[in-house]
Amino acid sequence: MNGRWQWTWAFRTPRFTLFHIDPTRSASVLQDVLGDEFSGTLGSDYYAAYLWHTPEQFADETKFRAALIAQGKQLERGATERAPDTRPSRRIARRFEQHAEHYLRFTHAPGLEPTNNAAEQAIRQVVIDRHVTQGTRSARGRAWCERIWTTIATCRQHGRDLLSFLEQSFLALLTDTPPPTLLAT
Repeated sequence: MNGRWQWTWAFRTPRFTLFHIDPTRSASVLQDVLGDEFSGTLGSDYYAAYLWHTPEQFADETKFRAALIAQGKQLERGATERAPDTRPSRRIARRFEQHAEHYLRFTHAPGLEPTNNAAEQAIRQVVIDRHVTQGTRSARGRAWCERIWTTIATCRQHGRDLLSFLEQSFLALLTDTPPPTLLAT
């Protein structure tokens, strides 16, 4: 914004995609956006800010889940005990020693994807847009980008026609009636 770096955060659930632009990439953004009452599970890359929230929610284990957990423990042992003696390998080994239960949470939580691909795919168009437009010039512009990107991604996520949704929203504004909901029903 006005030549200063801003971070675009993508939050993706089965019901919606939400974008947030912030000057920081710290855990405080997660706390501000998700709130203290958030009790879900975060899927992410190795970035440490995501570790602020570590709920202990584990479902019943099936035979497959037990095998997945065993494989995860084997991966953890291999990463920590047999890591090559290189700086990047030692860094990953330290991360696994400290946070393996979080990196391997998908082995315990049914339905949780092992990657953050959904958010990465959702943010791809935003990255291209920001590169082409060079960002925004004001907080108002930043807020507009967050809202329109959220609307575009969520409509796409549910196979909804974006133009129709925007038209319905505009008509609701003009007629002082409740706007359409973006959430899937």
